[in-house]
Amino acid sequence: MDFFTNNKIVRWLLLVLFIINISALITIAYKGFRAPPPPPPHPPGAPPGMGSEFPDLSRFIKVEMDFNDEQKEKFNNLRTGYFENSKPRMDGIRESKLKIIDELTKDSPDRNLIDTESENSGRLLTEVERLNADFFISAYAICNESQKKKLQMFLKNLNIQRPPDNLSPPPPVF
Repeated sequence: MDFFTNNKIVRWLLLVLFIINISALITIAYKGFRAPPPPPPHPPGAPPGMGSEFPDLSRFIKVEMDFNDEQKEKFNNLRTGYFENSKPRMDGIRESKLKIIDELTKDSPDRNLIDTESENSGRLLTEVERLNADFFISAYAICNESQKKKLQMFLKNLNIQRPPDNLSPPPPVF
C-alpha cells in the first residue's frame, strides 16, 4: 500500500483511468437511453402521413382515399384479382433465381441454363409490371376527381423512391 500512496505518477494514472471509465459509462448510458431519431421528412407534395419511407398502399387506401362502400368492394375485387394473377409469376421469378443460384454454386455452371432462367425471370417480371399498370389503371377508373388527385400523388411518391440515376459506383471492397 505504501507504493500507491508514495508514488505520485501511479496516483495520477489511477485518477486519469477513473475519469476515462466514468466518461465511458456516461456515454454508454446517454447513447443507450436516447430517443430514436425523428422520421425522415415528407417528400414535396406527398399526402399527409406519408414519409419518405416506402409508401404503404393499404394504409393509404384506408386512410386517405375515403372510398365509399361500392368503391371499396370494387377495389378489393381488383386487388384480389391482381394478387391471384401476380402470385404465380412472382413464384416463377423466385424459382428462376433459385435455379440460377444453384447453378452458380456448381463446379462447372451451365451458362445456357443461367441465360434461360434469366430470360424467364425477366419475362415474368415484365408480366408483373404489366399487371401493376393494369391494376393502377383500373383503380384510377373507380376514383372520383379528388381521389384521382390523391392517387396521382401516391403514384408519384412511388416513383420518388427510386435511387437517383447519377449514383457513383460503390467503393472497392478490398
